[in-house]
Amino acid sequence: MRTPVEPEKVSHDEEWLNQFAAMFVPGGHAPMVDLLSEDAFISDACNEDFGALLKFFPDAGKSTCLHLSLACRTRSSPKC
Repeated sequence: MRTPVEPEKVSHDEEWLNQFAAMFVPGGHAPMVDLLSEDAFISDACNEDFGALLKFFPDAGKSTCLHLSLACRTRSSPKC
């Protein structure tokens, strides 16, 4: 986590990716939108490079963790 990399620079470099035991993506809603979309403000196009990373790790038998912070409230939930 000290040296984050841009998906487009490493997504298809299997030799480089194989040095890692797992992929961890910290975040919440905004980072997921930023990573999953090429540019969420312009179009709905998917980020193919991030998709390649999401596919590589489980296909290689390595762990993948996407940390999502979701806060939901329903009518019956207490107000904070």
